[in-house]
Amino acid sequence: MAIFVLKSPQVMLVAKDLSAYVRSVKINYGADIKETTASGAAAKTRLAGFIDWDMEIEFNQDFAATMVDATVFALVGAAPFAVKVRATSAGVSATNPSYEGNAVLESYNPISGNVGDLAVTTVRVRGTGALSQVT
Repeated sequence: MAIFVLKSPQVMLVAKDLSAYVRSVKINYGADIKETTASGAAAKTRLAGFIDWDMEIEFNQDFAATMVDATVFALVGAAPFAVKVRATSAGVSATNPSYEGNAVLESYNPISGNVGDLAVTTVRVRGTGALSQVT
């Protein structure tokens, strides 16, 4: 896959495919940076610490049984659950890696918006453990 337009990202929460409702998805992946500069140094020095990750997903809201609200609402305060995201709905490959890990639900706003707006909801999950890149 070369440069492309994000048209059909695949998003799975707790083995539930919610891809048809995805409006946007963002994976934040980084490391804590610890400064190691000591006396006599001419420039700052640093080391990478723990890896951390989270995902922000915006969905078109759906309150039907087993859809967005039913799936996400049940995750509030729940044990860690599986999350899988990839850029397209095509199969997992070196050019369409799947980012997978266990996460906890940090925030969910089931109703948000102005009168007359499309009903959307934003979900933020925080990683608990490593995020894998599966090819």
